[in-house]
Amino acid sequence: MNEQTPNEFTNEQYATFDQYLEEQIKRLKVSIDREVPESGPFKDVFDLFTNPDEGSRDAVSSYGIRIYKMRDDIVADPAMRFMEAIVYFPGSYYKASVVVGSGTNQELRTLINEPAFIDTLNNAYAQLLEIAEENT
Repeated sequence: MNEQTPNEFTNEQYATFDQYLEEQIKRLKVSIDREVPESGPFKDVFDLFTNPDEGSRDAVSSYGIRIYKMRDDIVADPAMRFMEAIVYFPGSYYKASVVVGSGTNQELRTLINEPAFIDTLNNAYAQLLEIAEENT
């Protein structure tokens, strides 16, 4: 699938980064139900938010999640989906990413409903921020 330009959602200010992640996870649940079929190809799903930390915005402008299906020649299973955490660098579409989950729609729903998933996202974003800061 071709990668599309992600859409950032506008949200109110939250007190903590975890609150941003909680909001992102809520939106992700809706996106999986509405936009990701049980089997076969689909348009990549993105959910992004602007980096709330002014101190690190010179390295990372946005954080996000992308859900996608790999090409059939890479992963032939038509029901397999992948979820990756993404950071976008300021002023460009260059990014760093890491896979944070894979499986069927039901397996992804189960994963994002786990209380530990917020920690998984936090750790992934921290690693990606570190990479971005090293390359700034």
